Formats: sequence, C-alpha cells, structure tokens
Amino acid sequence: MVRKVQIAALLAAAVVSTGCAKPGAYGEVTSIIVGAATELWDAIDDSLYAALEPRIFTVRDERTFEVTPIDPRDTPWARLRQWKQVVIFGTATDPWLEEPLREAADREVVAPSLHEANDVWARGQTVTLALLPTEAATAAALTLVEPLHELIDDRFWRYAQARMFITPADTTRERILAEQARFTLRVPGVYRASQRDSIYQFRNDNPSPAELIRSVLVTWRTPTPEPITARDVLEWRRDIVARAYDPSQITDTSHVEFGQLQMDGHAAFQAQAVWLNPPDLGFPAGGPFITRVVLCPEQGRTYLLDAWLYAPGKPKYEYMIQLLTILDSFRCMT
Repeated sequence: MVRKVQIAALLAAAVVSTGCAKPGAYGEVTSIIVGAATELWDAIDDSLYAALEPRIFTVRDERTFEVTPIDPRDTPWARLRQWKQVVIFGTATDPWLEEPLREAADREVVAPSLHEANDVWARGQTVTLALLPTEAATAAALTLVEPLHELIDDRFWRYAQARMFITPADTTRERILAEQARFTLRVPGVYRASQRDSIYQFRNDNPSPAELIRSVLVTWRTPTPEPITARDVLEWRRDIVARAYDPSQITDTSHVEFGQLQMDGHAAFQAQAVWLNPPDLGFPAGGPFITRVVLCPEQGRTYLLDAWLYAPGKPKYEYMIQLLTILDSFRCMT
C-alpha cells in the first residue's frame, strides 16, 4: 500500500508529454526511481534501501535520498522513467535497458557493472544502469549495491558543490585572509564577511533569512593541550556564541556526534549537534551545527571553526554538504 501511494503521488507530480520532444526531467535530485523486475526487487529491496537511503543526523535522522521502486513492465514506468534520477537493474537482453545502453557513454557490456547515461527519456536526467548477467542475477545485483550508492552520493556531492559555487569563490578575500589573519577559507562570493577582533564570520542568508541561513565562523586562541573532548569543543563554542551571535544560541546536548579527523595534515576534532533559539526570544527556531577545533602548532594557534544552518521545512543534506565543503577548505598558513 505504501508503495502504491508513493507511486501515485509521483505520477501526480509528473505531466504527461504529448509532443515528440523530450520533456524536462521531473522530481527532486534526491528522489530516485529504481526500475527493477518485481522478482529481483523482492530479493534485494532490504539491501538497496539500506544502501541508497542512509540517514544523516541534522536536527533528526534524515534520509539522504528517497527510493521509489517500479517494475519497468508496469504502466507507471512510462512516466516515472522521466525522473531526474533513475536507476535500472536488468540484463543486456531486457527491453527496458535497450535505450539507456545505447546512450551510455561507456559501451562496455561486461556484467555485472554500472553505467551512466544522460537525457535518455527526459532532459536533465541521469540514468544509472546496473547491468546484470543472465545467470545468478540476484547475487550479482547485491555486489553492485554499495558501488551504486558511492556513485550516486559522489554525483550528488558534485552537484551540491557546483550549485554552491554558481557564485564563484572570492579569491581576493582568500588572499587578504592569508596575509592578515594567517588562515584561508574558500567561500562563495555571495557570503557576506565581517570581522571583530579575531572573530571572522561569513554569512549567506539568500533568498531570505526567514527561509535559509548558512553561517561559518573562524576564530583562534593559544594552543589547547590534547586530548580534546566533545565537552571542550562545545564549551568553546558556547563562549563564542555568547560573544558573536545575535540572537544567541543554546546547544541541545541530547544528541552529539564527536570524532577526530585530519585537515591538511593537522589534527582536528569535530562535534555536531543542534542549536536552538533561547526560550525567552519569543519564537522557536533551530538547526544543525558543525564545530571543528583545528590544531596548528606551527602558528602557536588552535582554531575554532563553527558552521550552522537554518533551513526550516527543507531537506538539509545539500546544505550540510555545502558547509562541510567550506570547512574542508580551511588552511592555516605557515
């Protein structure tokens, strides 16, 4: 029943094309139509859902992609195959693979393998073919599940980053930061920059701060001895929030993700949780934040990088990728 309701909703969103020209692709780029024969889907559905719909934590667990399966032999396939993201499982002899195989840039047909083709049934779509052998097709399909997710997720990261840098990075600002502040950060030119003492802020609230805000802050202090704990990171963030953010924020500590990573050869520590408006502010608001502490001993500095997002009612995966891309661009200059 859930599947039928989902398909009905997608069909209602698609417009029937009556002309000869290909229509524009339908749907969100995070919505994936999976074409697979029912007998194959029933054998791989749990593995495919787990791989293609992983959860990330933003303000709650959120699916990165949403999968809708359809048998290519069923009537709705004629319209749903015009979605922006389509994945098709089948053998080289299955009729629903004939057109995408012909359009695939890689004509190699050794199975099992993955192939990509663009604009097969609609303009602006990407079709990913999971080509299977005629024997042991189910086992072969299962071997493609993880590589399929890696392919789709990598493509989405590139899409999110390309959209982010429609306004090119402000390279002049980067150079000034390197010369005056001894760090660099690559931020799209649409972000507004401000500075107070050793606190640098970059903010993008287009199209409206009531709809979407992306904010990144960089500051530093004398080195903090290791080990650095989640509590250390969050306490430093609270201090900076009280000094730099208007309105201020409080931290929801009911779910904190903490870990260590390397940034350009430097040890770094990352905490992710949820910020909230103070209760006395008069209106509730909140969103995810990512805070990193980066050790730069050659400078005698320890940096704090804080990125937060306000995107009420919106899927947040794309914006989290954008913030992570900015954080990953940080360099402390030697």
